[in-house]
Amino acid sequence: MITSPLPDQNPNVLGEPNEPSEAEEVSEGATSTIGTSQPDVETVHEEEEPPAEEVPTSGLRRSRRQKRIPERFQGYLLQRNHAFVAFEALDEFSTLEGADEEDPLFAFAAKAGDPDTMYLHEAMRAPDADEFLKAMKKEVQSHEERGHWELIERKDVPEGHKTLPAVWAMKRKRKVATGEIYKRKARLNVGGHKQEKHVNFWQTYSPVVGWVTIRFFLILALLNNWHARQFDFVLAYPQADIEVPLYMDIPRGFEVPGGRNRDYCLRLIKNLFGQKQAGRVWNKHLHKGLIGVGFVQSSVDECLYYRGSTILLIYVDDCIMIDADPSKIQQTFEDIKAQGYDMTDEGDLKDYLGVDVDRRMDGTIHLSQPKLIAQILGDVFFNERTKEGKENPALIGQTLQKSLDEDEHDKTWSYRSIIGKLNFLEKSTRPEIAFATHQAARFSADPRKPHSKAVLHLCVSLPAGHRQERHRVPSGSDGRIRGLCRCRPSGHLEPRDSYGRPVVITMLS
Repeated sequence: MITSPLPDQNPNVLGEPNEPSEAEEVSEGATSTIGTSQPDVETVHEEEEPPAEEVPTSGLRRSRRQKRIPERFQGYLLQRNHAFVAFEALDEFSTLEGADEEDPLFAFAAKAGDPDTMYLHEAMRAPDADEFLKAMKKEVQSHEERGHWELIERKDVPEGHKTLPAVWAMKRKRKVATGEIYKRKARLNVGGHKQEKHVNFWQTYSPVVGWVTIRFFLILALLNNWHARQFDFVLAYPQADIEVPLYMDIPRGFEVPGGRNRDYCLRLIKNLFGQKQAGRVWNKHLHKGLIGVGFVQSSVDECLYYRGSTILLIYVDDCIMIDADPSKIQQTFEDIKAQGYDMTDEGDLKDYLGVDVDRRMDGTIHLSQPKLIAQILGDVFFNERTKEGKENPALIGQTLQKSLDEDEHDKTWSYRSIIGKLNFLEKSTRPEIAFATHQAARFSADPRKPHSKAVLHLCVSLPAGHRQERHRVPSGSDGRIRGLCRCRPSGHLEPRDSYGRPVVITMLS
């Protein structure tokens, strides 16, 4: 058993980890506990070169070549954005001198797209650090009570097995509709970045339900007036047994009573978060349980299951259950819990995967993602309160091409990151931006000025009245679904795309 020396009041700030861009590792021999301050990292200045007479005439000598910033870091430095961090203050190196690939002074992290997601040392400096401390206590206590690990002496670790670091991931959970913070979450993870393939992990693929499937069944529920409820699996991954033997360091902020942290470690019994194969192990465990209570897996979507008239959609540990009879939903919920799964009933579908689902009395469902839109606009340095949204997400009369003769994307914002977020947005709530997003995505490998301009134009169109996707049951509908198909709608001009691609449009009539 491990205990926390956490005081009742907010302690001093934890010392910053040595490698904030990867994980907060427990260094060997350290007994880091909450309430113990460590001094800030001091600025390291280049040593003065020794006098000429002291330089040896043979053997090793100090290199005198001019140092320069590596090219791969230029994009981060040009932004001059406070969200980019280093071990040293950037003010000390405003001229970008004194750093090269072998110089450890500069270690840049990617831009923090979500200020509510943070490392442990960042959470301990936040105004709500007390709430994060309580969440850390609760997280470790939950693992202890459920028997997810066993405390052993480090000398008992079998030869050839390495202990993995314990990594804290801290997050504020907000209501999608209002942005109000309703929970602080402290997730304890295994440092999967230290795992070795074919040694302590093999396959990692794990399916999730597609948004096409989710929206399709939401429309069917709306059409037939079916009930839709949301359920959540509590500490989902650790509900499955571990796949291979793994050992983890004592988490930061906790200590072994009467011993030293460096002399002990945790032998994992359950499938803790952070492992490379954790999602796959959990999915196989859940699939086995669902088949055991009579569900049948769909051949179209791996995370779509049927049991009689009950429909189950699963995205990792969040699921939606749909049925015309609410008593069948309740019975199915109890049957799954009887299999040994710890899950909670979240009530009617309202907030699912960051999407606000608003089912109204007028026969419509409204889907919106205001938080994701705000993140995208912040990433490209737009202010949605001052920019007027444009109705058309694509530039009229312009077809994107490779444009190799144009200037490169200026890298003041991450082209690939924005495209990834736009892809999720168009699949979940904003299908009208699908064409413009997919055209811009084709050039992610080598974006040029015209492609950047198209993406920025698309981003400006997002806050147009914070338009919501709305599904309405047509008056006089017979419930039949019809399909239309049209080929080569996009006007691709590249030779390999000249054959065209079909587009299938489903219509409810």
